[in-house]
Amino acid sequence: MRHTFKIFSQVLSIWIFAICFLVVSPNLAIAAPVKLAAVDFTKQTAIEVKVSLSNNANELKFFPDRFTFESGKRYKSPIQG
Repeated sequence: MRHTFKIFSQVLSIWIFAICFLVVSPNLAIAAPVKLAAVDFTKQTAIEVKVSLSNNANELKFFPDRFTFESGKRYKSPIQG
């Protein structure tokens, strides 16, 4: 009886894993493949993002403290003390 329960629990575990995998995997299969564009970023005009390491009150932290970048664009960041 114990041996039968052990086999049943193992089979049940495999089925639960398989069902979870089938639920998750379609999302992975549907995701569009990433295409790498042949873009020469050196020919793009760089967008300047100024970063300061302190403010007028001499607080030592980055200003701005949050950044939002878009893929496919060229950025340059001069750091000011």
